[in-house]
Amino acid sequence: MDYFIWTGDRSADPNVRHWHVQFPIWTMEEWTMREGKRVENWRDDILAQYPPFRVPTDFPVVLSDWHVFSARLRRLIETQQPGDVQYLAFELRSSFRDGAQITGYSVANHLVLLDCMDRERSESYSNWEPVNPIGDFGVDEPVLSLSRIGDHRLFRVKGDSGTVVIREDLKRCIEDAGMTGCVFERVSVSD
Repeated sequence: MDYFIWTGDRSADPNVRHWHVQFPIWTMEEWTMREGKRVENWRDDILAQYPPFRVPTDFPVVLSDWHVFSARLRRLIETQQPGDVQYLAFELRSSFRDGAQITGYSVANHLVLLDCMDRERSESYSNWEPVNPIGDFGVDEPVLSLSRIGDHRLFRVKGDSGTVVIREDLKRCIEDAGMTGCVFERVSVSD
C-alpha cells in the first residue's frame, strides 16, 4: 500500500488563484495542531477570511500547517476514520466589504501522531537535532517505516509534525468523492 503527503494546492503557476482561508496570526501561535493532542480551549468565535471571486474548495489552502475541511470532507473522514480528527468550528467570512459568510468549514486537528520516520533512510538538514520546541527535525526527504505505521491510514509524522500522511485507499475515497483542493505527494516507505 502506498502513502502520500496530504497538502493543499499551492501550485507555482502564477495564473492559478487558489481559494484559501486566512486566520489571524495570533491563532496560529496559540494552537499549533501538530502535537496529536485534543484542543481543549478552542474559541469557536474565531473569524477567518476567504478571498471573494474564487471558487470554494473542500480543502482550502491555509497559510500554516493547519488543515481546514468542508462539511462534505468532514463527513467523509468522520465515516472513514472515526475519532482520528478533532473538528473545530470557526466563523468564515469574505474579505470583501460585504463580509458574506460561508458555513460548514472546520479546522481539522489530526490526533494521530506516529513515530514512523526511518532515520537511516530519511535526509535531515539539522543532523537530527530538533529545530523547534515540538521536537521536529529538519527533514528534506522523509522516508517512513511501514512496520511503525501499522494499520493507520491518516496521521501526522513525529519529528516532521507539519506533515500529514494518508494511505492510498483513503486517498482514493477522497478522490472518488470528488473532493476539491487536495494535493497528494507520494512519500517513500521502507520495510
